[in-house]
Amino acid sequence: MTESDAQQWYYLLNDQQVGPIGQLEMLALIANQTVTPATAVWRAGMSGWEPASKTDLAQYFAPGTGSTSVGTTSGPPPISPAWDQAGKVPIWNAIGEAFRLVFKHPMTFILGNLIMMMINAMGFGLLGGVWLSGMMHAARKARSGQPVVISDIFQGFERFGPVLGANLIGNLAASVGFMFCILPGYIIGSQFMYLVPLVAFKGLSIGEGITLSRQKAKNRAMNHFLFFLLISLISLSGIILCGVGILVTAPVFPLAIAIAYGVNFENQNPA
Repeated sequence: MTESDAQQWYYLLNDQQVGPIGQLEMLALIANQTVTPATAVWRAGMSGWEPASKTDLAQYFAPGTGSTSVGTTSGPPPISPAWDQAGKVPIWNAIGEAFRLVFKHPMTFILGNLIMMMINAMGFGLLGGVWLSGMMHAARKARSGQPVVISDIFQGFERFGPVLGANLIGNLAASVGFMFCILPGYIIGSQFMYLVPLVAFKGLSIGEGITLSRQKAKNRAMNHFLFFLLISLISLSGIILCGVGILVTAPVFPLAIAIAYGVNFENQNPA
C-alpha cells in the first residue's frame, strides 16, 4: 500500500459508494456538510466501513456533532475501478459517449447549447463558465438516467459568481500558455479542466478547485493533455462543414469534460 493509497477515501451517499477522493476533497465535503460525523467512510488499512466520527476525520468536525447511524454498511470494503485507480481519462470512451449524448438529446445538447452560446456571446464571452456548468449539469442528469430538458442548461447560473471567477481564471491561465506557444496553452488548459465542475458541483472555493484539478490532471499529465487537445479540436472541427457541423461538435467539449469528471471524481465509468 503506497502513501497515496492511504490518503484515498471512500464514503457512502444515499447508500451509494463514492470515491476514491483525496484528503483535500474530503475536507471540503466535511466543510459543506456533504460528509457528516455519521457518514460511513473507508480507506486502505481499515477493516470495514466506519462512521467518519470514529476515524482520523473526527478532528475536522465541529465540537458537539456526534454520530448516529452510518446507514447501509454491509458488504466488503470498496474496490477502486481500474480507470479511477489509474487516474486516467478513457479518452475514446468519453468522446464516444459525449457524441451519443448529443444525438440522444438533440433538443438539449444542440438547441440548448446554441442558445447558451448565444447568451455567452452577448455577454462578451464572460459567461463561458455558466455555459460549461450548465452543459455539465445536464450531462450528469442524462448519464444518471434522468430526463433532460433545455432548462437544465440554465442551472449553470447557480453559484454564478464562483463559476464565473473559476472560468475566467482558467481561461487566463491557458491564455498565458498560448502566448508562448500553442501546446503550453493546451497543457495548462488540461490542468484547469476540472476547475469549473469542482466549484459548481462540489462547492469548493476557486483556490481549492485549482489545487485539486491540477493535482488530478498532473498525476496523468500526458493522458489529460491528449484528451483536452482532442476534445478542443473536435469541438472546433465542425467549422469545416460550413459552420453547421459545429452545432454537433461544439457540445462535445463540455460533455466530454463532464464524463471525465464523473470518472475521476464521482466513480462513474463511461457508458
